[in-house]
Amino acid sequence: MGYPAKFPECISVGAIDQNNEIANFSARGRELTLAAPGVDIKSTWPRRQYKALSGTSMASPHVTGVVALMLEADPSLTPSDIKAVLQSTALRLEGFNTEEQGAGVIGATAALEKVGRKRSIPVRTEVVTA
Repeated sequence: MGYPAKFPECISVGAIDQNNEIANFSARGRELTLAAPGVDIKSTWPRRQYKALSGTSMASPHVTGVVALMLEADPSLTPSDIKAVLQSTALRLEGFNTEEQGAGVIGATAALEKVGRKRSIPVRTEVVTA
């Protein structure tokens, strides 16, 4: 893992697949904060299309979305508060060390509960096209 992800102020994100395995391309290192889904993630593509993409660039938006909801629940959270909550609520994967998964896989529900978010999050699994 390189900079800027190695800076202690950063939240660095690795990638897991649908089987909760660390992706072979995933970022690794002592500075890794946590992991999130990053393999075969349906994303937007040019000309109003969707495509399954893989990468830590697909995992990071999962974390960003949780952070946005955390800040909605408690706007007073500092960056270090956010990182601490994400790490303390992450789910450890069996068979992988800290350099491979950081604190574990993002625990979205636990993180939001920890900062006091009371509303449930509706889950939609279908792809909406315009």
